[in-house]
This record gives sequence, structure tokens and C-alpha cells, in this order.
Amino acid sequence: MSPLLFEMAMLDYNMVQAIYQTNVKAMSKWWRKLGLGNNLSFARDRLTESFLWSIGIFSEPESGYSREVNTKVIQLVTSIDDIYDLYGTLGELELFTDVVDRWDVNAMEQLPDYMKICLLSVKECVDIRFKQSSISLVPHRLGEKLEVIEEAIKKSPLLLLSTQYLM
Repeated sequence: MSPLLFEMAMLDYNMVQAIYQTNVKAMSKWWRKLGLGNNLSFARDRLTESFLWSIGIFSEPESGYSREVNTKVIQLVTSIDDIYDLYGTLGELELFTDVVDRWDVNAMEQLPDYMKICLLSVKECVDIRFKQSSISLVPHRLGEKLEVIEEAIKKSPLLLLSTQYLM
């Protein structure tokens, strides 16, 4: 191998690693600010693992936004999964599911504090994402969107299998 080619490859590698480092610093700042790791002591706090999964999916240096969104989704879904699998009682979980299905902030008052914290964090992330994309998230429209997603899942065997795995 030519020394020049090796030097260029090392330079490219170091540039990509610097981009990843910047991404993971931003994700770490977001996670600390969100506070789910501290407020939900029972939940898995695996930001680095989530980020590495995102790198596996979006490895190109210019895909930073996709890595960010994917990492956030993995972290939030993991926290919700831990609420369902580790901590919540059946009654609390039924109530939580109902509040999420309706996406009703007023109904959150009935939830235990740890569920309120999680749901408010999810809502904050969703609101920020929709504001950035100029899409309106009106509750009655959310129900329509969820129905479209449910129909798509029913029609696709692969999506059906993946959702059954998640449930």
C-alpha cells in the first residue's frame, strides 16, 4: 500500500470519528437535559449503545441528523419498554396506553409521576421535531395518522412480524 493512500485513509477515518464524537456529545447533552436517566432509575441508560446502533444504520458522515433522530427514538422507546416490562402495574399501564392513544395532555393528571415524566419527555421531543418540520400535530389528526399506520402494518407481513415482536 502506498504511504500517501494510507495517510489519506487515516485522515478520512479521523475526520469521520470527529463527526461521530460531535454527534454523541450532542446526544449526551440532550439526554442529560431530558433527565429520563436520572428520573427513571429503573430504566436502562444506554445512550452510547443506542448511538452505536444508529451508526450501524446511518454510517455516512453526512447522516448526522438521521443518527440523532434514530438515537432519540431508540432511547425513548427503551424507556417506555422498561416502564411496561419492569415497573408499571397492569392498571397503570392500561391507563398509560389509553393516554398515549388519545395523546391527551389533560388526561396525564391521572398517571403516576414516573409515567408523567416519560410521557412529557416524549411529547417534548415530538413537539420539537414537528415544529422543526412545520407539520401540525393536532390530536384528532394524530388518531387518523395512527389508523393509516395500523392499516399499513396489517397489509405488510414484515411490519406485522416486527410489531408482534415488539409487543
